[in-house]
Amino acid sequence: MNNIKTGLLLMIGAAFFGMIFTAVLYGFFPQYLCYAVYDVSEGGFYQREELELAPGTWVTEYFVPQNKYLTGVSIGVVREENQNVLVGRLSDSGGEILEERRFALTEVDYEFPFQRWVKPGEQYRLDILFPEENQSSVTIIAGEENMGAVEHISSYIGELPLENALGISYVYGTYSRKLLVFWFLVFFLGGLMAGETILHALSRKTCRKTE
Repeated sequence: MNNIKTGLLLMIGAAFFGMIFTAVLYGFFPQYLCYAVYDVSEGGFYQREELELAPGTWVTEYFVPQNKYLTGVSIGVVREENQNVLVGRLSDSGGEILEERRFALTEVDYEFPFQRWVKPGEQYRLDILFPEENQSSVTIIAGEENMGAVEHISSYIGELPLENALGISYVYGTYSRKLLVFWFLVFFLGGLMAGETILHALSRKTCRKTE
């Protein structure tokens, strides 16, 4: 009877352990749940404009996300073979910097991989910085204000409002339920093994005292 009770307690403890650590993984380390891209929101410009930005300048995009998990933000940049670097800084409505990412124009994807939980319906700010150490100007793509992504609110170059919308794509992701179950089982078995090890060590200690 005691063995049955002990087994039940071990199972309950392991299940609790698995749920707690899976929740921590879900909330703070979602990248380990292999988020899959399921939605890309972008503008549909009929005519596009190219804006040349010198080193040391920046552009700002105010936007409202449409989904909970922002995998990344991709920007339209004219591809050039140089070492120029772009820095993306994501801030919330209160001005707190949430993430900062960068990419070089020598890379394949011109995307800031933010991998961040956001709140749909709330305003966020994206600052795209062109560091002074860049070798030359950077050419970005813009288009009609009313043809920008649905997330778009307004754009600025420095402190000056931009008449057109920036060519920005918002990439959202979703977690894999299979991987969520997998990690729960991993933590469950880990908790079960840890519990058995602790009970075995306590049992041996009790036996030694009895002897």
